[in-house]
Amino acid sequence: MNDLGELNLNLLLSLEALLAETNVTRAARRLGVTQPTLSRALRRLREDLDDALLVRSGQGFVRTPRGERIHASLRDGLQALRRALHAPDFEPSTAQHTIALAAHDIVGVFLLPALLRRIEAEAPGLSLDVLPLRQADLVSQLEGGALDLAIGVNFSDAPGLRRRVLFRDGWVCLARRDHPALSEGLDLDTFTRLPHALASPEGDGLAVVDRALDAQGLERRVAYRTRYFIGAAIAVAQSDLLLTMPARPGLELARRLGLTSYEPPLTLPTLDVVALWHARLDVDPLHAWVRATLVQATT
Repeated sequence: MNDLGELNLNLLLSLEALLAETNVTRAARRLGVTQPTLSRALRRLREDLDDALLVRSGQGFVRTPRGERIHASLRDGLQALRRALHAPDFEPSTAQHTIALAAHDIVGVFLLPALLRRIEAEAPGLSLDVLPLRQADLVSQLEGGALDLAIGVNFSDAPGLRRRVLFRDGWVCLARRDHPALSEGLDLDTFTRLPHALASPEGDGLAVVDRALDAQGLERRVAYRTRYFIGAAIAVAQSDLLLTMPARPGLELARRLGLTSYEPPLTLPTLDVVALWHARLDVDPLHAWVRATLVQATT
């Protein structure tokens, strides 16, 4: 027989047991089958492989030269296959892996530090590679394995992707602590009169704030545009600009930069902050641990 496709592959386990035990009775006991069943399997293997495989010697059997060669290769091959099919064990304290994660800069303000603290405490061999979040090629990066995980909002649905809402967020307005126009607080008239900073990670210049204002026949003046919320907040700390941004990272930036926070004077829709990954990683134990740890870091 020259073609593996001509062999009944169900017989390989029988062949492995027979060549390892060199005894039909012991091999049958090892496989949990009857001796006649295994004797029939041996006859079929001898016919298919055109070799006796096992021959009598004294009170038992010995492997033929071809049986010896097959035994070594089959034993190693089946052991490798068993390892591949066995669900891998995952022990956080000994795991060594780099997790590629895409996110906007504000995720690094409040969420990733909490995740890193948990990784340092429980899985010090794991590393985070945080990459820019680009919606245009996000699906292909997750499908191809360039990314393990993405964190953001307004993700489009795509076949094969899984998502989990990490938390729901609102909005906050930030200004420097001694802003001369805000001694009485922030109302809608002041909001539209003052210049604004606009952080637009995708670079399209569109903002929830402008759509909400437009619905009321109002508009604002954007004096500073950037892709980065952190850069916008730093600019606000040194100017008379206002910045409207998601509340949880915004309040953390306010604390760190000495900014004053205000409730937005107009109604804005809430945001679902979502973790996104490919379905092929659903049951991967390392990835599942990272997702669970990420959820814990948001609470």
